[in-house]
Amino acid sequence: MLKKKKVKYIVIAFFLLSIIIISLTLTLYEKSLQSKFRVGIYTGPGTWEPGIEALEAFFEEHGIKYYELEVEEILNETLEEYSLIIVPGGWAWDYYIALTAEGAENLKEYVREGGGYIGICAGAYYACELIIWNNHTYMIPSAYPIGLINCTARGPRSEYPWPACGDLEVKINLSNPFLKNLPETFVTYYCGGPEFLNLSKGIEVLAWYTDETPAIISAKYGKGLVVLMGVHLEVKKQTWPLLLAIVNMFREKLKKDSESSNLWQLLICEYSLWSKTFEIEKRNII
Repeated sequence: MLKKKKVKYIVIAFFLLSIIIISLTLTLYEKSLQSKFRVGIYTGPGTWEPGIEALEAFFEEHGIKYYELEVEEILNETLEEYSLIIVPGGWAWDYYIALTAEGAENLKEYVREGGGYIGICAGAYYACELIIWNNHTYMIPSAYPIGLINCTARGPRSEYPWPACGDLEVKINLSNPFLKNLPETFVTYYCGGPEFLNLSKGIEVLAWYTDETPAIISAKYGKGLVVLMGVHLEVKKQTWPLLLAIVNMFREKLKKDSESSNLWQLLICEYSLWSKTFEIEKRNII
């Protein structure tokens, strides 16, 4: 009788211990995710310095770790430490010249294996399948643009013939769960960015220009996620809530990717604890 009671207490103790371990694991997991989310901002030749400064101010304001990413890091394939890479505004052709076809392939491989990519203005042109710039067409297989999203990027828009820049209103896709609590429209800064045409299956429009052509789009590429913007959300603080909502899409992706691997670790831990419990119980019963 005493032996059975002892076994019962041991089983209860192991059960409580397993709950404590899982709880602590989940708490540490949430904290590790916050420190694990790292953003790389491309700062190589052709990038627009005011846009980089605005991005860095945005990430500092929201307590998100960011690092300046040079050409050499992309060419040397040292990208796996980043959760998200942002290629900002500037001049897309200069990105191609600096990064070459090798750098373009490294970026594609990084995203294909689960990385995140945000392209702003020139960074969006650079990532499409085909570019129409001032009625001149560029397309793969020349490795420019690099083709992370199968669509056409056309610009500049008629409201601001190049090199004119100014404010443009965009309408938000409130059906997207990350954007549903935002205002219906934002007045953004525009400077030669693309509108997106000929969207292939699987591309989601996150925002439209006032004439209903897509201004911000999103799609998967392999295991990764890509968001392309024709407007500059980083320049004006009034549009930071929209930029933050988009960055949160990548943070949630990191969380889900980590959850799938951590689930197996928790199951293994649980199996180990209960195996020991049943061994003890079996010995005592026998």
